[in-house]
Amino acid sequence: MISVILPAYNAQDTIAEAIQSIVDQTYEDWELIIINDGSTDGTKSVIQTFKDNRIKFYDNLGNKGLVFTLNRALSIARGFYIARMDADDISLPTRFEMQINYIEKYNLDLIGCMTERIDMNGNCVIPIANQSYSPTTITKCIKYDNCIAHPTWLGRKKIFEELGGYRNFHACEDYDFLLRAIRHNYKLGICDSIQLKYRENLNGISYSNLFKQRLSSKYFRDNINSIDSITEEDLNSYLQLYNTPEQETKYIKGLKLFEDGVNSLRHKKFSGLILIFRSIFISRYVGVRFTNLVKIQLIRIL
Repeated sequence: MISVILPAYNAQDTIAEAIQSIVDQTYEDWELIIINDGSTDGTKSVIQTFKDNRIKFYDNLGNKGLVFTLNRALSIARGFYIARMDADDISLPTRFEMQINYIEKYNLDLIGCMTERIDMNGNCVIPIANQSYSPTTITKCIKYDNCIAHPTWLGRKKIFEELGGYRNFHACEDYDFLLRAIRHNYKLGICDSIQLKYRENLNGISYSNLFKQRLSSKYFRDNINSIDSITEEDLNSYLQLYNTPEQETKYIKGLKLFEDGVNSLRHKKFSGLILIFRSIFISRYVGVRFTNLVKIQLIRIL
């Protein structure tokens, strides 16, 4: 029923826990497709310690990158549903059971779930993230930010086939996929319970390319009406214009202040507002993010 696709690169410290969390699922009709993307550490050895005939293991010839690896896994998958999993995250035991019930009850095409953010040691950083949204709300909100965490996806295989899988953008390939999905009137949702522990990996790709990701997502949003025709060359040309070291430095500095401000507000320290407004003045791209987050909250309230 479910094909779980898990790309792995230099994840020897976390992948055993990720795999075990799939093995422990209360919903047992799945296959786990793990593709080792040219790891140079002990990732392969860790994977090979698992002896479950539902686990399918493949090696890439060298490091091919995330998009290539995801699309290769999709070409192998046999399930009616496709589920995503990352090598440093942990699915709760009821994840697939809850998601299958949710996607079928509401007749949706692709869903995520709420997450608990953890650090590299497994300690909770943020108890609830990617809150539950109705399909109508998601269609509106996703035009301002990606509100469905990629590792939480479970979707009908047909949506991946009809959209041609992931496109080779090297950043925000998941956001591009979701924007194309809503342009083609697929129904998206978020399961209304926490079903995945999402690890904040300070060495991960999401932290090493933050500014590039922010620019890429802005470009996709600004061109949503022609999203299907955007090419890798189009995006690269845009990035060459705006992805400068000076702007990146300002963005990272501003983002750090912004996150400190948000954390202060979570602890009811209203001095966090000052940090947030300072961050906006440091980088206009932080300002754009702040404005979009406000728009999303207004959509949810109204």
